[in-house]
Amino acid sequence: MSMNDSEQHRSTRESTPSNLIRESDILRNLGSTMRWPSSIATNKRVRNEIRRNIPTAQEIEEFFAFAEQQQQRIFIEKYDFDITNESPLP
Repeated sequence: MSMNDSEQHRSTRESTPSNLIRESDILRNLGSTMRWPSSIATNKRVRNEIRRNIPTAQEIEEFFAFAEQQQQRIFIEKYDFDITNESPLP
């Protein structure tokens, strides 16, 4: 009995030499252990930068108060109307 080509292909399979499997496992393990410390350090650094850059409530209030005053001045000049007292300017 002889096997035809398709039967012969099914009976054989491709294999990877064991030394390549071991090396890839070592590289994968090294990569995963090396990534954790750097990502943890990066996360801590990012969190510290965010904390440093968040303005305080007083700074936010001052920022918006200044912007509001500018808008009021522009409105008063443009419409001759005092929005604080809700009356036309003389």
